[in-house]
Amino acid sequence: MIWANSHSGKLPFEPQMFLFSEICEEVIDFFKPNFSKKNITVENSFNDKLVLYADKKMIKTILRNLISNAIKFTNEGGMINIRAEQDSKEVIISVSDNGIGISPENISKLLDNSHTYTTTGTALEQGSGLGLILCKEFIEKHGGKLLIDSEPGKGSTFKITLPVFSK
Repeated sequence: MIWANSHSGKLPFEPQMFLFSEICEEVIDFFKPNFSKKNITVENSFNDKLVLYADKKMIKTILRNLISNAIKFTNEGGMINIRAEQDSKEVIISVSDNGIGISPENISKLLDNSHTYTTTGTALEQGSGLGLILCKEFIEKHGGKLLIDSEPGKGSTFKITLPVFSK
């Protein structure tokens, strides 16, 4: 539904000021049963006072997709780390896991919207193949970038950069 609305121009872009911690904690709480089921440890590191000027719904969707993928591709007993930091030019949000990782040739397939690419998770979880493409589009709508660093067998880090709002 979000995908269809995004591509039909029906999804409004409504940036506002909000605390990153509010939505991050909400998304983490949503996934607590999933973390529990796979015995995944979640660590987060961010300033509780970090303010974003962004579309709250889009940022929440991005976080949900990235954390969902981290859960999907992390083995039982694994770890996920969520970080956010700000410098003078940008806010950097990252979701890292110590899961199965992604080969370099498959990273480019993940962000190619000319076809869907999906992989089964460590507990046979399924996906649509559209989540990361949607994340990339939402991030670019904010003037940011999605960077992926991954190594098969060692895990992945998905990093979002967003420009800092200046008055």
